[in-house]
Amino acid sequence: MKTVPRAGAPFWLFLCLVLGTALPAGCWQKSEMSTLEENKAYLRFVGDIAGVELALDGGARLLLVDSAGAVAEDGTLWEVQPGRHLVELYRAGAQIVRRDLYVGRGQTLDVAVP
Repeated sequence: MKTVPRAGAPFWLFLCLVLGTALPAGCWQKSEMSTLEENKAYLRFVGDIAGVELALDGGARLLLVDSAGAVAEDGTLWEVQPGRHLVELYRAGAQIVRRDLYVGRGQTLDVAVP
């Protein structure tokens, strides 16, 4: 019967060092990235947004297209805090949308604009 040579202590030491440093580093990076993304929430306005004003949570009316609050340059995507929001949309001074919405962490919620 032949005996199979075994890997010596240097091999096992090397393997433990590699796995001991690579695995925790990869796990830490993943959890850090998911934590950053989970704290964001977005409202996406879909439809004819030209000339439409947004009043978020009873605040001042802002034009969707020209406001600094928009994430996307075309005004369709707005970053909000996760949670409950009152969304009111106005066109030519008349209210066209009034919705009470809940946006979860990491979620993008579409709001139809008539």
